[in-house]
Amino acid sequence: MHVFLAVKPRTCPVVTVRCKMLNPPNRCESDNCDCPGPMKCCMSVCGKECLHPNQGTTLGQYF
Repeated sequence: MHVFLAVKPRTCPVVTVRCKMLNPPNRCESDNCDCPGPMKCCMSVCGKECLHPNQGTTLGQYF
């Protein structure tokens, strides 16, 4: 029997800017179903996507 956590440990990177799209497309919906390995389904600059948690960078700092 396998037990899956609903949310993977650690936190998503901080996003300082957002795109101006009203409903940006999401590339994932949940950590365990959509994101491989340690990656998490996180809000990104424009919609949700699988990201490595706590990388030490802030998304949007180059936009």
